[in-house]
Amino acid sequence: MFFALFVSAAIALGQSWFAASPVTATATPQSGNSIGGTVLDSSRRPVPEIYVELLDEVERSVQRTKTDGTGRYTFRGLSSGTYYVRVQTFGTTLVSQTTRVTVFSVSVAAGTGRGHEEVSFMLKTIDEEKPRSGPKSSPSMVFSQEVPEPARTLYEEAIQVLTDAKGSDQGIEGLKKALEIFPTYYQALERLGAEYVKQQQYSQAIQPLRKAIEVNPKGSVSFHTLGVAQYNLKRLNEAVDSLGRAVALAPNSANSQFWLGIVLFRSGKMAEAESPLTRAYQLAGKQIPDVHMYLAQIYSNTKRYKEAADELELFLKDAPDARDPQNIKALIAQLRAKAKG
Repeated sequence: MFFALFVSAAIALGQSWFAASPVTATATPQSGNSIGGTVLDSSRRPVPEIYVELLDEVERSVQRTKTDGTGRYTFRGLSSGTYYVRVQTFGTTLVSQTTRVTVFSVSVAAGTGRGHEEVSFMLKTIDEEKPRSGPKSSPSMVFSQEVPEPARTLYEEAIQVLTDAKGSDQGIEGLKKALEIFPTYYQALERLGAEYVKQQQYSQAIQPLRKAIEVNPKGSVSFHTLGVAQYNLKRLNEAVDSLGRAVALAPNSANSQFWLGIVLFRSGKMAEAESPLTRAYQLAGKQIPDVHMYLAQIYSNTKRYKEAADELELFLKDAPDARDPQNIKALIAQLRAKAKG
């Protein structure tokens, strides 16, 4: 885990636990990132024992699993990046679904945190999917483009290079070449911005991400990645706006909720940070235990010492590999004492 800053009991009694530690998106292979969710039918009943497949951005299979008795599935040990989650409905009357999702890790101070995305599905039957009379409404989050074949080829070649994790510079150049042919290529713009963020080239990420948003104003991932870049450039007000828009477009994105909470926290808006941090934990649970540390600081600063101690205990429960557990336990004891006093 990434919190090694709990080194004295005095920290619990007024000083900030987080100092000025930067939060950055990381691309560490096989990190603690995860994607999970629930598969339901149109009556909101869990769908057990159904295949869910995780694919990379060129749609090569990464992992495959089945939902449990409650309809839950989880993919763990993922590197940062963009994936497709596909529910396979072989031999049923339900219609398969696929959705695209991007996960960023969060790194603070001396270690690496965990990014989690909650991706749930509500499957319709074949009969429910049949077209009906009257006007049709398209899903608000769907976006497609007619892409010239040369640009698409360059894009797919660049993605394969980037997927190999050995040619990031070559992959970025490939994305740029695709954009020279088709300057409004949404996927290429979004991916170029994300690659710059992974390389911590935050200034370079701004322009392609803003362009991606112009092309598709409903792309939550573009807003999310832009917010991460702005945060690392210390443009906190802009980061709050971008991440707020990401959350508005994708309210069930645990990663976006978490990042919005972090940026509000760092902006000194702790009262506002509590809601997205709490929501991130509701969505992702113990997949992002670091939420507890931020909430504990918020509660301590507002003299809600019992709640702060409760959050630290939850952190130790959810993060058995936490660093400095004895110091955290000492903080818990002092917070409990303050609560009684």
